[in-house]
Order: sequence, then structure tokens, then C-alpha cells
Amino acid sequence: MHFISGELAAPNQLLSRFGPDFTVQSVFAQSPAMAALNSTSVNTLRIFTLRNAEGIVEHVGSMVRSGSPGRRRDNLSGSDAGYGYPIDYDTGVVGRRAITYKPFPAAVPGTASDGGDGAPLVLDFSTALDLAITLSDRFPYSDFLGWDFVFDAGGSPRVLEVNINWPGYKLLNFVYGSDFTPTQTAYLKRLAAKS
Repeated sequence: MHFISGELAAPNQLLSRFGPDFTVQSVFAQSPAMAALNSTSVNTLRIFTLRNAEGIVEHVGSMVRSGSPGRRRDNLSGSDAGYGYPIDYDTGVVGRRAITYKPFPAAVPGTASDGGDGAPLVLDFSTALDLAITLSDRFPYSDFLGWDFVFDAGGSPRVLEVNINWPGYKLLNFVYGSDFTPTQTAYLKRLAAKS
């Protein structure tokens, strides 16, 4: 991902810099509530879905992810390690304590998901979850998916991407400070039985 500011480059300049395979787009205007977590990154809601042994798609966990100050990405690990926040699945209220995974899982002192104004950050979690479960049927050969949602300027969830290859699931356990749930354990046993 490259960020270009200033004047638009001529098409031949873009081709010489990036080759023929690139996309040019404006920066996404996210909701003010999500931007309050970190204004330099597009912050996301990651929803994990799992197709159970009966073929039914279930929600198995979610977290809100933000970049760290000055960073563009919301990844929780690597050199750009950002923050992970728990979210209440019933109310959409984002937890106030952030976790980072740099160099190991740890709470981040002084972080709060309220943007500093004291009011809780509330997302339209139920709409995003319904969309993730519905769209999971379009991936019949992938049992375990990580859906990344952004929230537009009006607060509506939009699918940013779907991750199909072990989508950062262990980080979910660090964010919530718990071991694997029974649903997670059953899935891992199913995978082990297939190999």
C-alpha cells in the first residue's frame, strides 16, 4: 500500500512506479467515532465466522482494530503493531482497554476507545454481523473467515475485505484475555482430524 499526496501523477508515471497492477483511490472517510481511535489509520471491526460441522455459519468472535499513532495500518502484529479492543456483542460498545502484540500481548496504558470525550464508542455491530454471516455462504469451501468492516462517515458498516487464511484468530484471545472457547476448540479438533 502506498500513499500519494499532492498533485496526481500522470498515468505513465504511475505505471513506471508501480507496474500495471495497481488501484488508485481516495482515502476512505471513516466515521468520526472510529477515527477517534487513531486518525492516521482506517480502523476496522474484525468479525470471525466459522462454518460448523453441520454447515451452519456461526459468529465465534470479534474485535475492533486501530493503528497506533502516526501509523496507517490497523494490524496488531509486526512493525506497525496497532491496538485491539474488545466489543460487547449485544450492545456494540467498544471496550476501553486496548491490547497490542508488540513484541508480545500487552495492555496499552492510557488508551481509551472513547476518543477522549468520555462517551462510549458504539458501533452498528448487529448489522455488520448479519452481513458477515450472510456473505459467508459465498465462500462454501472456507470454514473459517475473518471479515474486516469499516464504518463510513454516517456510521454504516461496509465490508473492506475477507481474510480466508487463519485471519489473526489468536489475537482475539489476547484482546479478551481468555483461552479458546468451546467453539474454537471444536473447530481445531475438526482440523486436526482432517490432517
